[in-house]
Amino acid sequence: MASNKNVNNNFCAIIFIATILISSCSTTHTNKLNGNVDIEDWMMKSGWDRTLYDSSQFDENQVAKFREIINSQGIDFQIFAMASCMECASTLPYFFKLLNISNIDKSKITLTGLDDYWESPDGKHRKFKIEELPVVFVNKKSKLISLLKKDFTDINKIIEKIDEK
Repeated sequence: MASNKNVNNNFCAIIFIATILISSCSTTHTNKLNGNVDIEDWMMKSGWDRTLYDSSQFDENQVAKFREIINSQGIDFQIFAMASCMECASTLPYFFKLLNISNIDKSKITLTGLDDYWESPDGKHRKFKIEELPVVFVNKKSKLISLLKKDFTDINKIIEKIDEK
């Protein structure tokens, strides 16, 4: 009888852990920001905490270096995220602010909102190897560089990854 109870407890624990893992990039409501979305619209409509964006601070010299690399090397960005993803909400505001204060031309930035199955309405997601959300792909002279959340939440790592020869 005791072993039956242990099996039930273990099963409940596994279900609980799986639910937590799945919910980090899942939702209980319809994800309404699918397809190409302007960053400003995303920030207003996603329900994210705006203070994360506002409180992100950067060294002016690093911002200048980032801007110079982007402009001199013809770099553009493809960002994939979900409005309901907690990881997206806690990491992307930093990157969005960096792009904004660096005055990166909006034509160099594409933000694609994915649905709960990590798919975009236009099928753009199929052209990229999306292993986690959020993810930023940097197109540098036809070379695609993937920036995962651990990379694009630190300006020094961003510069290091995109400035590699």
